[in-house]
Amino acid sequence: MQPDVLTLHSQLPFGNEPPDKGGVAVAEAPPRVAITQRLTDAEAFRLKRKTIAIHQRSNDEPVALIEIVSPASKDRERSVQEFVHKVCRSLNGGLHVLLVNLAPPSRFDPSGMHGAIWE
Repeated sequence: MQPDVLTLHSQLPFGNEPPDKGGVAVAEAPPRVAITQRLTDAEAFRLKRKTIAIHQRSNDEPVALIEIVSPASKDRERSVQEFVHKVCRSLNGGLHVLLVNLAPPSRFDPSGMHGAIWE
């Protein structure tokens, strides 16, 4: 989770008053939006980046990926297939892949994500 608003406090030296910077403006009505979409927790996790790419210093070509498996990558058969396809496409393209899978096997990857990729 990330905070929407973060308030920081600073300690002023004793006896000093903060300068008057004026008031605070607050919108009286929410902004108008055309489309509002509510995501489930699994969908929100799926949208977050879970890949770290490692590039060569000389020509900036990718040489390796670190893939972090989240529970959302294993929550349905389609998610597992998409993840396996992504990793296999990377391996076939000549990239090294380090797979970090701390989630236990699910009914959609009974041998774990490593086993699903191996198959």
